[in-house]
Amino acid sequence: MLPEERRQKILENLEDAKVVSIQDLSDKLNVSEMTIRRDLGILEEEQLLKRTRGGALITQSFSKEPQFEIKLSKQGSVKETLAHYAATKLVNNDEVIILEGGTTVSNMAKFLTPYRNLTIITNGLHTLNALQDLLPYNTLICPGGILREKAQTFVGPITERYFQEFHAMKLFLSATGYTRESGFTDPNMLETQLKHKMIQSAAQKIVLFDSSKFGIRSLSPAFSLSDINILITDEGIPQEFLTEFEANSIKVIKVPNI
Repeated sequence: MLPEERRQKILENLEDAKVVSIQDLSDKLNVSEMTIRRDLGILEEEQLLKRTRGGALITQSFSKEPQFEIKLSKQGSVKETLAHYAATKLVNNDEVIILEGGTTVSNMAKFLTPYRNLTIITNGLHTLNALQDLLPYNTLICPGGILREKAQTFVGPITERYFQEFHAMKLFLSATGYTRESGFTDPNMLETQLKHKMIQSAAQKIVLFDSSKFGIRSLSPAFSLSDINILITDEGIPQEFLTEFEANSIKVIKVPNI
């Protein structure tokens, strides 16, 4: 198990139990108590928990990660509307693009069939399957890595290294929540680490983000306003967030629901 996976497991245990002991974590994760102490120290520095004598406790509640199918159906019509706009207005033939493997972006696949000579890189297994209708006129690339069952995405060092080795014209991505204090956040640390690498490898970063996610904070910081160029959202975006994004020179596109 990678250190990042282990720390994610610690946080998941803590989210369920609210308080955990070093000994219990050591037994569950089959590592030494010293390793657990080191992990707790790192997580405390990231303000994700508070260490106690012999363990740790959670300091705040975060948005948990549901199964992929559940996420896909939540705000389904809005997600599809945002994806339709992104795919039909912001993609051109002959481009190299990244589709992050989340549910909102995966909806773009069905609207990309008219294009030719695209190179599409995705870490999403569901997204990759949905893109198969684009063959043989376009190129599909999936870097592989550790497959997360819940999210149906590939993550980890292998995946991260792949995104360090090439340059894309556009990156389409999303997140679980956004707050002014924490930026864009997601429930899984491996996912957020990968998004950092994706952002570094793309010239233009485009976020698909339905308005129900504003004001929600998830576990791990994924990216900030300074990392993105365009936000595609619906007309329900609260005015305070619209003002904040525009003040940071981000182009905000409000798409009417179909």
